[in-house]
Order: sequence, then C-alpha cells, then structure tokens
Amino acid sequence: MPSHRTPIETPADLEHDLARATGFRYRARAEFDRLLNERQNRILGLSQKSGPNSEAYRNTAEDLARAKRDYARINSGVHRPLNRWRIHGALLIILGVVLALFEAPVNKFLFDVALRSSNLMSWAISFFFACALLVLAHFAGVSLRHVWSDYRKRPVIGSILIFLVLATVLLVLVSILTVARASFSANAGSIGDMFADVQQTVASVGLWRTLFASFSDVSALVLATINVGGIFMTMMLAFFTHDSDKDFDAAARALDRCRRKIDRISSAYIKGKDAIVKEFAPDINGVSHDFTEANQQVIELKKRLGRPLDDPDDTLIIDSLDRLAEDSPYADDVDEPYMKDVDGEIRRAASSKGRRGPTLVERESA
Repeated sequence: MPSHRTPIETPADLEHDLARATGFRYRARAEFDRLLNERQNRILGLSQKSGPNSEAYRNTAEDLARAKRDYARINSGVHRPLNRWRIHGALLIILGVVLALFEAPVNKFLFDVALRSSNLMSWAISFFFACALLVLAHFAGVSLRHVWSDYRKRPVIGSILIFLVLATVLLVLVSILTVARASFSANAGSIGDMFADVQQTVASVGLWRTLFASFSDVSALVLATINVGGIFMTMMLAFFTHDSDKDFDAAARALDRCRRKIDRISSAYIKGKDAIVKEFAPDINGVSHDFTEANQQVIELKKRLGRPLDDPDDTLIIDSLDRLAEDSPYADDVDEPYMKDVDGEIRRAASSKGRRGPTLVERESA
C-alpha cells in the first residue's frame, strides 16, 4: 500500500517561494504608491481650481484679512460691540414680498383705471409699485439709523438728507394714492377725470385738507393704513437690523460677506476632496491587503530560511504611508488634517502625533 508523505521543501523551493512573494510585495507597494500619488494629484488639481491654492480663494482670503483690519480699526474707535438684530437677508426679502402682496390689492384700483382693465397686468404693476414703496422705506430706515456716527463723533449729514428726501417721496406717493382712492369712490371715471377732480379739490381747499378729508372714505382710509403700516414695518426692520454707526455697520457687513464667500469656497473644496478620497478608498484598501498578505509570506519564509528581516519593507505597515488615512479618512487636505476656522478659512489642524506631513505638491506616478 503506497504511503502519502508530505513533500519535503528544499532550500531551493523556499528560495523560489520567497522570490515570488517578494515580487508580489514589490508590485503591491508600487501600486499603492501609484494610487496615493494619483489621488494627491487629483486633489491638488481640485485645490488649484477651487480650493486653497486657487486664485479665487487667495483673493477672498486677502479681502477677508482686509475686512478684519477695517472692522478692528473702527471697533477700536466706537468702543462697543455691534448693536443690531441678526436676521437672515432671505427672511427679510420674504417678509418684504409678503407685505407687497398685502399692499398690491389695495393699490390696484389706480392701475385698473389707468389701463381701463382689471387683469394680471394691472395686478403685476401694482405689486411692483408696492415693492418700490417698500424698497424706498428700507433705505429710509437705514438712513434714519445712520444719522449719528460714534466713530466720526458727529452727525452724518448725508444720511439725514437721504432720509428726509425718501420720507417726503413716500409721503407724497401715499397721499396721492389716498386722495385718488377717495376721488375714485366718489366719482369713478377715467384717469384724467379722476386727477382733474383731485386737482380742483386741492386748489380749492389745499393739499392737507384734501388729504384729511380723504380719510372719511373707508376705502381710502384702508389704503392709507395698509401702505403706512407696511412702510413703517419695513423702516423699523431696516432700522434695527443695522448698527447705529454707518462705518461700523458697513465694516461688519463687509466682514460677513467675506466670511460667507470663503466658507462657500472651502465647503465646496472639502466636499469635492471627500468624493475623491471615497473614490480611491476601495482600491487603496485592496492593494494594502495584498501587500500585507505578501509581506507575511516573505517574513515567514525568511524565518524558515534563517534570514534576518533587514529589508525596510519587512517591518513596514503600509497604511502608515497614507497620512490622510492615518489621521482621518476625510481630512481636509492631503497628507495633513485640515479644518475650517470660524471665518470659514481652511487651516492646518494640529496632528495627533505632533508631526507635519509634506507640502502639497504634485507627485509623479510610479
């Protein structure tokens, strides 16, 4: 009966297996380096296009630094914190549109008479007219807020004049609408007849008496109340959402704009970089596994042959070459962990091991 014996491996067989395992390990190491270099070059291209190395980011960072200096300089003169309501601009716009939607129907009569029809065009013109009133009211409120400068230690004549002009324009426009509404209720006709009647009344009793007499008409009173209410609310929102010092308010808003802009650039870069990291992760992990298996075979065969582990790859943990994976799989820059600061700028974070990775430069693929 034949015996089944395990073949005895000769030193020549072990040498052959060692050479083959070493070749596998070398190819895995070369592929690992190639993937790291390709990934870094992709991220470098993204950084130069829309990241920290891009012209847009550098220009915005310079604008942010200048805005910080201006804000600090003016703040040292006013000796107080910023004093304003912080309401998102989109919310203010939505509120303004809602107010215009309330005002448009009561003002629509005038454009119905002028166009001799009551249709969508008349309503649209009335809506845009209401928006114009609210825009004027907004700037009037801002000008009213800026009549005194803590930084300059004097009244701001320009703001006072702008407020007086805008307040006068708003008063005239609302007065015209109110008187025209009362005249239309009393004697509906063409736009020419209506204004001729208003002109005759003003000439006989005066502007103010004509205006006050118009309040006896319910429709005119409702029109005036809604328009004045919308204008007053818009002015107060503009008043309290701005700082009382014009220079301080402008510096704070410029600083906020720069922060938002650089935050958008940084967020887009980090998001794009995360996508690149995730794209390469499966291949890098697979090659890392191949290298580890081949390296274990090399170590085992060298021990069986009685050889020392003198090759640097013998004790290499290949994942340590990937500094990005070592610190965080979704770090904010290649080879080093990065993070956004309070201003939205990308800053180098302190490494957990106190080491700094190499500078972000283009690498040649293996």
